Amino acid sequence: MPHKKKKIYVLDTSVILFSHDSIMNFEENDIGIPITVLEELDHLKKGNDTINFEAREFIRMIDELSSDKMLNDWIPLNGKTKGKFKILVNQKTKNNIFNDEINDHKILDSALIFLRKNARVVLCGAISQYNKNPIGPKNYLSLLVNRASIKGMIVFDY
Repeated sequence: MPHKKKKIYVLDTSVILFSHDSIMNFEENDIGIPITVLEELDHLKKGNDTINFEAREFIRMIDELSSDKMLNDWIPLNGKTKGKFKILVNQKTKNNIFNDEINDHKILDSALIFLRKNARVVLCGAISQYNKNPIGPKNYLSLLVNRASIKGMIVFDY
C-alpha cells in the first residue's frame, strides 16, 4: 500500500469558532494557524455566546498543548495518529498577491506558503467580507505556478 502523503491544513477563524477542538480532527496531517486567526479569536473571547466560548476554549487548548514550546515551531498534537500544529507568524508569499490588510487575505496568503504542485486550496469563511463588496487577489501567480485548484465551501461542509 503506497504511503499517504501528509497534508498541511491552514485553518480560518470560522472553522475554530464552529468547533474549538477542530485541530484534532485532521488525522495525521499538520495544522497551520495564522497569527491573524489568533488575533481574531482574542477579540472574540469575551462574552457569553457560543463563539465566545469556542474562542476561549481554543486558546486554552493551544496553551496546554504548547506548554513550554515556541508557538511558531511545529508542536505535536496529543495522540500517535495526530499530526503537529504551529502558529504562522509573518508568513508572506514571494508574490504578495493581496497587498492589503484584510484579515481573510492575510490568512489565505499564509496558506499559499505551503502550496505543493497540484495542490488543492479550500476557501472557507471570509466572514469579514460578508457585508462588503468582494475584493479579490491582485494576481493568482502562486496558484498558477503550483497548478493548484480552489474549492469554495461553507463551514458546515467541514
